[in-house]
Amino acid sequence: MDKRKMEILKNCTEQLKNSRILENYIAIESGEKKIDKNKTAPVLFVGETGTGKTSGVGKIEAWEDGGKIKSLGLPPSKTLLINLEDKPLLTRNAGDFAVLNIRSPKQYELAMKELYMAENPPKEKEHFEKWRKRYIDNPSLKVFLNKDFVVIDSGSSLSSMVYNLCNFKANNDTWKSYNLFKTDFPIYFESFKKLKSQIFVTALPADEKEMGKKQHAGIEGKKLNGYMESNFSVVLWTNPEYSEKHGGRMMETRMQYWSNNRTSAKSPAGMFSGNITNDMFNIALEIQKFFGAKQWD
Repeated sequence: MDKRKMEILKNCTEQLKNSRILENYIAIESGEKKIDKNKTAPVLFVGETGTGKTSGVGKIEAWEDGGKIKSLGLPPSKTLLINLEDKPLLTRNAGDFAVLNIRSPKQYELAMKELYMAENPPKEKEHFEKWRKRYIDNPSLKVFLNKDFVVIDSGSSLSSMVYNLCNFKANNDTWKSYNLFKTDFPIYFESFKKLKSQIFVTALPADEKEMGKKQHAGIEGKKLNGYMESNFSVVLWTNPEYSEKHGGRMMETRMQYWSNNRTSAKSPAGMFSGNITNDMFNIALEIQKFFGAKQWD
């Protein structure tokens, strides 16, 4: 048996042992299989703090089952985490992931450009040599190469960064700041659309909950509520399950993928069925299968 598989099997739940997820995870990690980048769809993950948005990136333990691994998350070697939050990724295998800590809109813009260039090597020999020297021969830029998954954590933080920059440009004039933000934020935010990788963007809900109105992803300026969702065909809301038996402890995070009158969740009909959890890897494979990728059956 493959050494990597044996290592994972030592400490995972029976359900995970018997699933196709394990086989596909190892196949991607080893390079035997690759995500079909023509069959991806960006996903917006929305939920309150502590409800399982970013924990879906990495391994999740079943504390009720002796701490065994019940979800593997994304393969670290094929994943880039773009961290706009001022906090570390808190998962069991957080140290295995490549992380870019972004602290300004300009840094974010540069990261998106590097990802795009790394995904699209030029065909001409002369230009390819320059590309190779820039990415393959440069240790600091290798982080952008061969990434099947990109997680942007979070869209809400990017919104705040851009608004603060606009406020500075407008000398704290609220009206000018808001008008600048309406123009500038889409330029930064929509840059992920050029990428071929499977994209996950996390976001907090808007602060205000109005009776009879849908909740949307939080963004500076109420008039832009719903803007984030307009850039995605897949919007998933965290729907955590709690155990009264264990003092209200969160047992699992299931994701709402169907539309209703309470949240902005949505997905193409038939993409998901039954209960899906916050396991980003499983969600990525369901998207692949929906668009006809046969290697995951």
